[in-house]
Amino acid sequence: MIKKGLYERYIPDALLTETSKGCLFSGHDAILKRDVLLYTWQRKEIKSYIHAPSILQILDSGETNEEQYVVLEHVRGVTLTQAVSDRPLTLKEALAMAIEMVKITRALLEEYSRLIEISTDNFWITEQGELKAINSWDTDSAGESLLSSLFTAMHRMMFGPPTLELPVAHMIEEMSLSQTIDPFFIRKSLTSIWKREKKSGPGQSAVQLARTLEDLTALYTYIKKAKVQTQVGFDSLDERAREEAEVPLSRSTGPTNKRKTGGRQVRRLAIVGVLIIACIAGIVTLKNDSVESAKSQQPVSQTGRLQAANGQTAASIVPDVTGMTLDQAKQQLDKQNIRYSYYLQSSLRSKGTVFKQDPPAGSPIKRTEELSLWVSE
Repeated sequence: MIKKGLYERYIPDALLTETSKGCLFSGHDAILKRDVLLYTWQRKEIKSYIHAPSILQILDSGETNEEQYVVLEHVRGVTLTQAVSDRPLTLKEALAMAIEMVKITRALLEEYSRLIEISTDNFWITEQGELKAINSWDTDSAGESLLSSLFTAMHRMMFGPPTLELPVAHMIEEMSLSQTIDPFFIRKSLTSIWKREKKSGPGQSAVQLARTLEDLTALYTYIKKAKVQTQVGFDSLDERAREEAEVPLSRSTGPTNKRKTGGRQVRRLAIVGVLIIACIAGIVTLKNDSVESAKSQQPVSQTGRLQAANGQTAASIVPDVTGMTLDQAKQQLDKQNIRYSYYLQSSLRSKGTVFKQDPPAGSPIKRTEELSLWVSE
């Protein structure tokens, strides 16, 4: 077992995760006085290291009498396992993470013929919500259980580490039933993706990953649109209820007007009943989505519109609004008359938090140009 001070330069501080392939520690570089990650394992093997934007960069490697180790860059963040232990994901969020995991795995396979392990322990998520692979030097065994590993990771993101090993069919069932919108269709979709693993032959991992990426993306889009439609339906019912409530009652006491008034009251009660049922049935749906997720918003301050219309194109300096709530970011940008639009996207940041902006802070931006914001939904 690794001990503090075992290496003269790289000193481990805390164990982050331990798997059959090795141990990941947070540590520091005693010479350069910087934080690093240390990955150690017992076996003495020759490893082939690669460098890619989608993995944590390898800074150094070495060995002792008992262990080998790799020094990785320390990007502020946590392992995916740690992230979901604090807040389990919804199916839509787990699908978004799975899509990113498949993209990274596919890119490394195509460019470096390297098939990495798909698990929550082997991915690091940064504070900006970017996913990076940790162990890129160990290859998975021919990818025979590639999709099973993916579904295991998705299930763990939603329900935490299992107390016993579950069959994939059972995991798919639990993930499907967690979704209030058409769980039968979701079960069928996930099952068809998983069954492809049994039909794939040796050396077909690239094709398998490409088709899986398409299917997961389609399912994610379906769930997101279905939630938006549910929200729109709820809002339209609510609007009708408000309109009915605002209609003044006639002063006439004739029997015809009484029947009309009574009919309005019955309709109001029926609408309220539908609203209650819709609220109960769609409470999970409405928790993380809104109508705004169907499109990006482009709010522009009135001052910004007037200046743009008058042809004033003097540049401003983009402020740093990442980490702010959307309302705080709006206030900051309105003060500087900077036009902006924002996009709702699933991330592990708190709902309503700006986690990315383009152009970055400190960049010049003209009055006629627009700052793009990505907001956690």
